Amino acid sequence: MSISINIPVYNEEFNIEDTYNNLIKAIKIVKLTDYEIIFINDGSIDNSLKIIKKISKKNNKVKIINNEKNLGLAISVFKAFKKSKKEFVWWLPSDNNVKKIEIAKVISDYSKTDFILTKHIMSRTPFRKFVSHGYTILVNVIFLLNIPYYNGLFLIKKKMIKKIKIKSRSQFWMGEMVINLLKLSNNYEIRTIKLTERKKGTSNIFNFKQLYLTIMDLIKFRLGI
Repeated sequence: MSISINIPVYNEEFNIEDTYNNLIKAIKIVKLTDYEIIFINDGSIDNSLKIIKKISKKNNKVKIINNEKNLGLAISVFKAFKKSKKEFVWWLPSDNNVKKIEIAKVISDYSKTDFILTKHIMSRTPFRKFVSHGYTILVNVIFLLNIPYYNGLFLIKKKMIKKIKIKSRSQFWMGEMVINLLKLSNNYEIRTIKLTERKKGTSNIFNFKQLYLTIMDLIKFRLGI
């Protein structure tokens, strides 16, 4: 079975090459041959695009989508999903927080499922753990589900993407995706992977503005707005 691995990038000049190298090592571990790698440069203002172009010249399986302006994670990932040419699609962060062994856990033996969800183990502050755990409980209670983690790196059969439309632009887009996938199929697996903290650069994924927007999108989705 073939797979498209999609890597959204926003100002990750210090992490892109390490992310790519870890991915290639994982691909060799699982002996993957039929694959493509799509980098989505989401309006980066650093040297990210230059580095991606350099990588693509070394590997003809690497493709590039370049957003002239920053469109956000949800739009970027879905753009790549729709342009992918393979039977399965997966997205991987470009901050080098998923090492080769953990990547290999996801991209091996996936063909018998419709999708794979990931549960993450990583070192976090007590407050971050509290918020993450509370968010998972909230989504499970509201939608009567029992999923251990919603903000995962899902791997999906490409044909399912055509049946899903994501409205959320906050971090709830991942929760919305999972809920929609569960409506379509119960043929899935949950795989636990270990993530590491980024060593270079900064992330703006977790802040109070994002938390507010995430809760608002959750409410809108529940109300069908």
